[in-house]
Amino acid sequence: MLNSVNRFFNASGLKPNPLKSACYFCNVDQDTVQSTLTTSGFSRGSFPFKYLGLPLITGRLSATDCKELTDKLCNRIDHWTSRFLRYSGRLLLLKTVLFSIQGYWASYLFLPKGVLKHLQSLFGRFLWGGNVNSRSQHKVSWHDCCLPKNEGGLGIRDLTEWNRAAIFYQIWRLSKPHADSLWILWLHECLFKQKSFWTASLPSSSPWCLKEIMNLRQEAKHYIFYSIGRNSGLKLWHDPWINHESLVNLLGPDIISIEGSFPLAPIRSIIANGIWSTSRSNHMLAMDLRCLISTYTISREDKVFWQNNHNPNISIIWHSFRNSAVPPPWVPMVWHSLSIQKCAFFMWLMLKKRLLTKDKMIRFGFNVNPRCTLCYCQDETVQHLFVECPYSYLVLKSSPIPLNINWADWEIGNFIQGQVINLHKRLAWLFISVAIYSIWKERNNRLHNNGPALNVDRMIYMVKLMVKERVFSSKEMRSYFRRNPSFCSVLF
Repeated sequence: MLNSVNRFFNASGLKPNPLKSACYFCNVDQDTVQSTLTTSGFSRGSFPFKYLGLPLITGRLSATDCKELTDKLCNRIDHWTSRFLRYSGRLLLLKTVLFSIQGYWASYLFLPKGVLKHLQSLFGRFLWGGNVNSRSQHKVSWHDCCLPKNEGGLGIRDLTEWNRAAIFYQIWRLSKPHADSLWILWLHECLFKQKSFWTASLPSSSPWCLKEIMNLRQEAKHYIFYSIGRNSGLKLWHDPWINHESLVNLLGPDIISIEGSFPLAPIRSIIANGIWSTSRSNHMLAMDLRCLISTYTISREDKVFWQNNHNPNISIIWHSFRNSAVPPPWVPMVWHSLSIQKCAFFMWLMLKKRLLTKDKMIRFGFNVNPRCTLCYCQDETVQHLFVECPYSYLVLKSSPIPLNINWADWEIGNFIQGQVINLHKRLAWLFISVAIYSIWKERNNRLHNNGPALNVDRMIYMVKLMVKERVFSSKEMRSYFRRNPSFCSVLF
């Protein structure tokens, strides 16, 4: 070990400080330990300890080892003035800050399922309740929230799926013909002992994280594709380079002796002058082998792909196997370049019928008057409150772009009358989302705060003012208004 330290010092000029350095030993006899400490002058450290903010342990990662992660996330949430944040603000913090902290751990450690469930519970309580101790009702199932925005979700990543993607990423790295890290080189040289990663067996004393990787090999290989090079060093009989399977599994172990080969033979052993060159045996298995490899083109060098990606990251791998859904037709209307996040979030809840209107309150056991808070003409439902209510109808009718004020049309994504250019379409979508947000805010003010009621004209003015502020913050819209100043007067 000290020879390696001295070589590093001679090459880099960096010398470890004995007062700041420690030696860590695992399965080393006491004489070696004492000799190393005496010679180096380092102190002896003990497991577990932290390196770059992550725990280094010799056993299985437990919930206790992850307590620092959960405490860090809880402290972040507690330090935010969560009760003053809207849903959209919490969503932004959740996707940027909280998931970045968890994602850093997940990139290097495979978190236990219990820890992942606990973290998802914390995230759900923060999103819908504002703090980790809240027990508020989740308006939308977490599964739906974890769908991408273009599929009707909020773009939150499911932690269990993300953890699985992190394991798949390490499988892809281990399947490459050349090691790209010292850890992978050590695995191939010392643990697999030059055997194929795909068929090697691990001793029972192997690290827990490596067992997790090996247990998912059979599932991961269906996403991996090989490009075979002229001088390929991939294992001919054991790597799954043909139809996601190894030749040993496809043809049986007898094919090795029939071809006069050996178990760890590389693929280049059956390539000559850039073409396939197998034995001329008339054995059925040999003919099957020639038939299988005849459809594979020999390239310049070995490459390993995850589906169609030669250099994937965890995000690309996650998208390849995650749960997907059929996108609702109204998705483009909610999330677009002109959308205001707080308005878009409530528009998303409204179209999913997850707002707590009076019909839902009555089903939950609340003692409330079922009549619409804005008009008192009919019972309050999502459909009535935002489309059929005379108050809401007049607000939506004031849009500069003619709208389809009909719930059946909205459910199929048809919000605008006739054909309009894309810019006008986004402007109409913005107007609808601002109107929905303002109407919901007015309804809550009347129902819960007994505040002064805004008449329709005042509401229209407030909606158009909010739209104007968003529009003139967009460079695209300012440029359009300079070319078409008449439209500005139509809007305002």
